[in-house]
Amino acid sequence: MYTDSINMLNFGFDNFLYGTLVTAGTSQKVITVQDQSVNLIPTADVHYIYPKGQNYIKDMTINVDDTKMKPPITKNTIVGMMAFTLLDGTKINVDLYPDREILPQKTKGQILSERLKESRELIYVIIGLIILELIMGSIKLYGYIKKQIIKNRSKKLRRH
Repeated sequence: MYTDSINMLNFGFDNFLYGTLVTAGTSQKVITVQDQSVNLIPTADVHYIYPKGQNYIKDMTINVDDTKMKPPITKNTIVGMMAFTLLDGTKINVDLYPDREILPQKTKGQILSERLKESRELIYVIIGLIILELIMGSIKLYGYIKKQIIKNRSKKLRRH
């Protein structure tokens, strides 16, 4: 029994290799989303065992899910699939992720709205200053109108 086990293990080590099918972080395909280039990458190494002296990969295809190609696209969104078919018929699927995030382009109104939300205290100060300016202007206007009324009354009294 031990001899048979040793012979089987030796056969495996002598005739097969453990190799990397895909390395994590390597670009497998480049796509364009909103005029920005995005690399599709696997997030983990994928290994397989194959016979020595053979290119054991029969076929390899990359499929991109177009329904997920609209922003926002995050780094942990699966946007494609890399499919390997080995000579023995084994299929290995590798999920592909974008190498960076793509956020929707913001309008000027959205940018202004975000900035206003971030600096709410500043808005309160500006509103307070505007109210103070309106009060000061009203007081000056009231004083001017009062002077004009007094001036007009004094002119009328002089005429009489």
